[in-house]
Amino acid sequence: MIPVIEVVADYVLAVIQKVQRQCIRAVDVKSQAVDDFTEHTDIFMQRTAWSDGCSSWFKNGTVDGPVVAIWPGSRLTWFEALREPRFEDFNYTYETGNRFQYFGNGFTKREVEGEDLTWYLDQPDI
Repeated sequence: MIPVIEVVADYVLAVIQKVQRQCIRAVDVKSQAVDDFTEHTDIFMQRTAWSDGCSSWFKNGTVDGPVVAIWPGSRLTWFEALREPRFEDFNYTYETGNRFQYFGNGFTKREVEGEDLTWYLDQPDI
């Protein structure tokens, strides 16, 4: 269970960091992303034992209903899918209505506070 918690926590933290850094007020999933994922899941599940004719909580207690309560793949594919958020699958509401407002006044904190402005020259991998 610990790896599952870690993967979910990392995913949520990545979304929170984007929200904080880019002055985002609200986030919601695009309906087309939900529809596409549902279609993918339905197609995947047709070839699994979960779709056989039996009553299951995976099918909301129905015998022939769609499989709705399980990831369409292995745990490893789920880990890979959540490795980094697909930010393009979300709608964003920005604090000011302008998605680039977070650029601020055109200067970094480093510049304003008189810090080293060539720090990146000490890190040749950048």
